[in-house]
Amino acid sequence: MPRQEAKAYAVNILERFGLSEISEKRRSSLTPDEQFCVMLTRAAMVRGAEIVLDRPFRILPDRRDGRFFIDALEKIDDLFAEAYIFDYSWDKERYGITDDAED
Repeated sequence: MPRQEAKAYAVNILERFGLSEISEKRRSSLTPDEQFCVMLTRAAMVRGAEIVLDRPFRILPDRRDGRFFIDALEKIDDLFAEAYIFDYSWDKERYGITDDAED
């Protein structure tokens, strides 16, 4: 893809996160949330990508629940084939998961 076309494509995707203004910034000047969105976007841009988030609260420990991760995936769900979140079972409530089968 030509450079200008690739840049426009990337900026368009960053806009989904409301982050188009960071397109010219270096990674070291980004907030942890911005870094996460950039990493997620880069992973999703691979044709037929399967996204794996391994213990995302280790990446963003200040997040209270998993809504940020779910929302981020939903914003770019047209770019990847599948997404998986692997985390500890004791964190399942942070994602809104309950054990209904325990009754």
